[in-house]
Formats: sequence, C-alpha cells, structure tokens
Amino acid sequence: MIRKFSHKKISILTIIFSLFIFSQHLKAEISLVVNPQTGGSELDFGQLNQLYQEVSRQVDIEMKDTTAQYELRQEPLGPLRSAKGDEIPWHELTVRGLSGTNKFGRLNVNPETIVNSVLYTANQNGSPDSFSLVYTIKTASGIRPDYYRGQLKFTVLPVNASQNSVSTILNVIVVVKLETETGRPQASLEIGTTSGSGFIYLSSAKEENKRCDVSVKINGSFKKLFSIKQILALAPESNEGNRLGPGTLNVQVEATQLGIGLPLSTLSLSPQAVYTSRPTGEADSSFIISYTLADLSGQKAGRYRSRIQFILEEMGLEIEKYAMGLEVEIERFFDLVVTSQFGGGLIEFSGLKPGEPPKINEVIVEIRNNTGKRYQVNQNVLSELVNKQGNKIASEYFTFRTESRETKGVLKAAEKQEVKKTDAVVFISDASGSSDAFKIIYELAGSWDIKAGDYATRISYTLLEI
Repeated sequence: MIRKFSHKKISILTIIFSLFIFSQHLKAEISLVVNPQTGGSELDFGQLNQLYQEVSRQVDIEMKDTTAQYELRQEPLGPLRSAKGDEIPWHELTVRGLSGTNKFGRLNVNPETIVNSVLYTANQNGSPDSFSLVYTIKTASGIRPDYYRGQLKFTVLPVNASQNSVSTILNVIVVVKLETETGRPQASLEIGTTSGSGFIYLSSAKEENKRCDVSVKINGSFKKLFSIKQILALAPESNEGNRLGPGTLNVQVEATQLGIGLPLSTLSLSPQAVYTSRPTGEADSSFIISYTLADLSGQKAGRYRSRIQFILEEMGLEIEKYAMGLEVEIERFFDLVVTSQFGGGLIEFSGLKPGEPPKINEVIVEIRNNTGKRYQVNQNVLSELVNKQGNKIASEYFTFRTESRETKGVLKAAEKQEVKKTDAVVFISDASGSSDAFKIIYELAGSWDIKAGDYATRISYTLLEI
C-alpha cells in the first residue's frame, strides 16, 4: 500500500524537526578546561620568601563545543587569605598570555593584566580554541608567614547568548615562609637526649632510669616572640593494649635565664609550651627538658610506647616540627606483705589462764600487684595451737575472720571460722587484679578447759595468680 502525504503535513513535520534540531543546538553545553601545569588541579605557587620574591606558574585553557562568538572572563572569588585573616592583595597576582598559543581568537592579556578582566575573545564563528596563561605572584615585605588560599572563577560567556554560559573554579595556594634578609631560615633547633639515645626512655626498674633529660639547642636567632611546644601524640600504650593514665609522667624545664621554661607539670595529651622567648625573640641558646616518672600506682607492668612532637612557632605560626620516641618500662611486681605482732607468721597467746576473757591477735595482709591478673591469698596453718608441754587448745575455741581495709576484692571469711590445720582461701582479688589490703583477726575464746601456759602456732600465707 502506498501512503500519500499532503504538502501541509510535510511542512508541519519539517517545522517540528527543525525545532527539535534547534532545541538540541541550544542545549549543547560549552566545555571549559582549566589545567595548571604544576600543582595538580590547583594553582600552587609553592613556598615563597617572606621578603620580596616573584614566582610564575603556567595554566592551560581549552574551550570546546562552542557554536557562536564568546568571551572568557576571569574574576577572583573572595580574598587570598590565611586562616588568621591576613590577606595578600589580588593586585600582587598578574596574568599574561603566551603569544602564539591560541589559533583563532584574540588574547587580551599582553602585557600583564590584573586578574579581574576579559582574557580572551573568540572569532565571529566562535571557533573552539586553546591557549596558555602565565600567572605571577609578587610578595612584598610585611606579609605574615602563613598558608594563603583563594579562588579564581573562569566563565565562558557567549556574546549573542545562543549558548548558556559555563564556569569553573581554580583554587590558588600561596605559602609564605619565614626567612631572614639573606634568605636563610632565621633559626633552627637541635633536639636529643643527653644520653645520646634516639628516644626518651624511662624505667621504674633502676633509679637512674626514672629520669630522662632532653637537650634543646637553638641555632641562629629570632626577632619576634617564639615558643617551643610539645604534644604527646597518644597515651603511651603497651603490646597488651594497656595505656598509661594521666599523672604518670612529669615534665619540667629548669635554669633558664632569658626565656620562660615549663614548671613542673604532668605530661599531657594537650599541647604544652615548654619554652617561650622574650617578646623581642631573645632566648637561651640551650636548655634541658626533664621527663620523670610520677605516680605509677594502678598502672600495669609492661613496656609502653608513644611519640612526643616538638613544634617551633613564631608569633603563632608553625615553623618546624621534630619528633622523638617515648618508651616507658614499668617493672613487674607481685608481692605479699604480712605484718603481725610477733612476725614470721607466729600467732602467740602468752600467760593464758582458765576462764579468762577472749584474746585477740591481728595480722595485716597487703598485696602489691601490677600484672593485671586476678589472684588469691591462701592461709596455711602449720600446727595446732599448743604450748611447750604439748597441751593443745581445741579448734572450737580458736577462730579467725577477715575484715576490710577499704578492700576492693572479696573477703572469704567475713564470719568467724575455726582455725584448722589445713589450707584455706581467705581472699580473692577484683577482676583487674588491683593491689589491695585486708585484716585477719585471730581470736581465742575464754574457757575453763584451757590449761595455763603460753600457746602458739605458725601460719604461712601464699599469693597465687588465678
């Protein structure tokens, strides 16, 4: 079957098709690529001297999918500013085009042009094009050393508005460093232990290792207030995952003449100024930072490691960083101390007479433990309560009980029990194996069945890990 179309229908289809093509033409988006040759996706000028210096960087521009005459405009977004609010004026940044890098349009940046300007105008046909720009930053004296950051906005704007404009942002980075008039760093530090080791070492095992001195030498000079701060990176941690708690270590700077040294303080995870110069930058040429062991109670045995970072700052601006390892060794102890009236585990009742009131004999038991493991204390009665003639006192008259001395663990004889010739558990520590103390009270009841004389027994105590 042959279908026939009227001229009217063909005309309508032609108009619809033309409108579709035209709308697609209008929707085509211009492509704009801004590519610095150094610094990745950012216009990074690197480190500049605080005194006068000029640095240049090249940026390549490419525009595609253009269909009509257009312009490329450039404008700064906000100031070139540091985190402290200092600014580098935009007029310190200029731009020029590299002649011959464009093919069709006209570069408007010869000679040097300020950044807020029209950089390029395309030909009448709006041909795609590419070219290179050179940006130059000039830093004059008086600009504070810091990290400066700003943004430049590039916009392709069609002259007859047949296409939508398109924009892209380029980050600009400038780092101004502190230098002297000769271009060399004003000052530097030498930091090391007086023993010559590469790290700070403290140990509870030997008296001479309970202190470690770090020597700080200042080379050169400053003209402004500067300080040296220290930061403990992390709480010192052992291989078992235990960490030293606050108040374990002390730090102090002694015998400074010009600057102010840190007085005796607890080593902290927060930044601490160990040394501060005079406002004019005058300072001691060297000084000593002393690290010492402080309160180790409650700390578990082990070898703990961390790092201390030293930061040199002038007027709040970071100049240099140094780091030293920190190692703290806590010697293992697991000790039992028994204190009694007669010593040596001897329990004695002298000059007994039948029918006398009850008599008491007390023993204090102390446990020092930093292993972190649970333990128990056993009582071993080595003999019955007897006198020199061999007379014995029945166990029903001889009892013991345990009593708390702010005890953290569990007392196993809170009520009176007969003292029998055998082993008995009298105490179990808490889950952390904390150091602890308790009292054992031995009581001899009065009885008319007791024969007069001096009676004694010997009792030993054993400390066992569970």
